[in-house]
Amino acid sequence: KTKPTQHSVKELLSIGIQPDVLICRSDRAIPANERAKIALFCNVPEKAVISLKDVDSIYKIPGLLKSQGLDEFICKRFNLACQAADLSEWEQVIFEEANPAGEVTIGMVG
Repeated sequence: KTKPTQHSVKELLSIGIQPDVLICRSDRAIPANERAKIALFCNVPEKAVISLKDVDSIYKIPGLLKSQGLDEFICKRFNLACQAADLSEWEQVIFEEANPAGEVTIGMVG
């Protein structure tokens, strides 16, 4: 449903804030037709409607945002000359978190 997002943006507009980007958090990816509808009714470019579905690790969020072009959109919006982001080291952190090398025993005293 796009109505809650539209109402939230309407509230922002009523206090004089025009959003440049909408990051829509959801338990599922937002379909392209819903993103287009949100963009149309909230007066933002379609590329500025980002779908951020729930993930099992917070470390996966930068990759999701990059995959939808948020980094490029921000650079263009602020007229910045940005290099392409290299997330290979970050992806290694995600891999190591998902596949630990060993076990740790934690003891509590008290």
